[in-house]
Amino acid sequence: MTKIEPLADAISAETTLVVPPMTERACFIRFLVTGGIAAVVNVLSRWLLDFVVVYEIAIGLEHDPAVRRFLQQRQAGLVG
Repeated sequence: MTKIEPLADAISAETTLVVPPMTERACFIRFLVTGGIAAVVNVLSRWLLDFVVVYEIAIGLEHDPAVRRFLQQRQAGLVG
């Protein structure tokens, strides 16, 4: 006699997504894309702030939120 599984188990087994591990090349490409986006945001934010304040203050204002977020994550133990 065959065992009939509950419908919920059968559906969850069908929809389980198995993600293969990323290759070294894929990790490097993801790193490049992420770094490129960060660089564009960095330059764009400094350029926009430059209309409002002088260059030195624009750099400080640009990096302040990122530094604060890093320090908060570090205090929370999310960053090594």
